[in-house]
Amino acid sequence: MLLAIALCPLFAGDAARPKIEILQPGVFHGGEVAAKSGERWTGLVKVGSQFRWRETTLRVRAVHDEIGDAAGENTGQEVSVPGPTPLFLVRGLGRLAGHKVTPVFQNEEPQEFPKDDEWKLPFGGSTALLRIINRPPDGQYDATRTTFLILQIGDQIQTLYRWEGGLDDQHCELQWAGDLDGDGKLDLVMNLSDHYNKSELTLFLSAGAGGYLVKKVSSFCTVGC
Repeated sequence: MLLAIALCPLFAGDAARPKIEILQPGVFHGGEVAAKSGERWTGLVKVGSQFRWRETTLRVRAVHDEIGDAAGENTGQEVSVPGPTPLFLVRGLGRLAGHKVTPVFQNEEPQEFPKDDEWKLPFGGSTALLRIINRPPDGQYDATRTTFLILQIGDQIQTLYRWEGGLDDQHCELQWAGDLDGDGKLDLVMNLSDHYNKSELTLFLSAGAGGYLVKKVSSFCTVGC
């Protein structure tokens, strides 16, 4: 469990929790989930071929951590909700249940970039491009090279993330793209991290982005082994 502390700062009580939060259902190491059972969250669920926001009540219970627990210990945390399992849950964005949700890309789990390092996302009459720039050709760490993830819509370009030393076995994956909050602009949910054993489910919203295309508003950080 020392690895989790070194790679990913844990919440230090409710006072440290961000105003906007994103969370996934699943089983996690102890301390990674700041949310509590009984809290009201909003989950994005698939209904037929469409997506809907659904208000729900969170369940967080202690479970056995297969990696870190000895026999009889239950330091892990299982996150679930009654009813359909959402792709992810959010809190702090206000009432979302009445907003239209328009996807242009969705996947049950974050999906790695294609080999050409570019996603083309048709949206709102134009095509948004998510592109990886300056990736080392051999996939190896290079202290002289910084790799960038950029978002481009029309003539506007924004850097969303950077990997010092290049993108090798770290995470750069797309899970959801489309309009989450009903403002008619592109929002993103991605897994971005600077270590292969760390995952950061990251929410980018167009609302409140000022002069930028999107703004990072929340992330949920977890580690593997």
